[in-house]
Amino acid sequence: MEQIQYNKDVQTSQKLKKNLFIFDFDHTIIEDNSDTTIFDLIDDKEKIKQMYKQVPDKSWTLFVNRVLDYMFTDLKIDATRLMEFQQSNRILLTQGMEQLLKYITDDQGSNDAIIVSDSNTYYIQWILQKFNINNIFNGIYTNQGYIDENKLLKITPYHQHMCQECPSNLCKQQVVQEYLENQQKNHQTDYENIYYIGDGGNDFCPLKLLQNKPGSVFVRKGFALEKKIPQIKEYLNEEQILVWQDGLEILEHIQQKQAKLEKQ
Repeated sequence: MEQIQYNKDVQTSQKLKKNLFIFDFDHTIIEDNSDTTIFDLIDDKEKIKQMYKQVPDKSWTLFVNRVLDYMFTDLKIDATRLMEFQQSNRILLTQGMEQLLKYITDDQGSNDAIIVSDSNTYYIQWILQKFNINNIFNGIYTNQGYIDENKLLKITPYHQHMCQECPSNLCKQQVVQEYLENQQKNHQTDYENIYYIGDGGNDFCPLKLLQNKPGSVFVRKGFALEKKIPQIKEYLNEEQILVWQDGLEILEHIQQKQAKLEKQ
């Protein structure tokens, strides 16, 4: 991750004021689930269902690894073929996301953006490269992928944690908390606004960090996180919560908010 350079004459009491955009990836930046779209390469869909039933504790990372191993061993689908698929026309950005990301990059001096996702490093990087948006993000926090000497892609969990609400491989609240602490300690950065954009049930846990902080939560309509809005309201004010279908709705909300702040 590229490090921001700071003026050595700046006093430690001075804080940089910026906006932070936190993105989920699947069904947020892209329209699909990058883990499951590759199932299109498997004709025997019943095989996929059986593999999932046999996974201990329904571990998603373990399930994905078993699918990848099956595709490699039985179907001769290696990492190169997976990359070609993830960079094909099958994968689309969510409508309006291109414009939202352009808004962020047009003023990168005032905006930071990170991805916190239950996907993996290879899928995300391949797709970001396809759309030429891989240089927008200050950090990507996701399950680690690696490719062995035979071109078999394998996935390892991002970290271990003690959170009882999150999947065993990733607690998004812990990731965001560590990121914020690092920015404050090492880069003298406080965020004027934190914008969280997501769709899944695992996006609920990090939203608790926004309690009593300026910013907004963008909950995608029709997905699991929308069902948790009553719980979100226990931590955030109702006006901080926006249900969205199109990235342009997010962009319009942020532009209106920034315009109000500039008038103050």
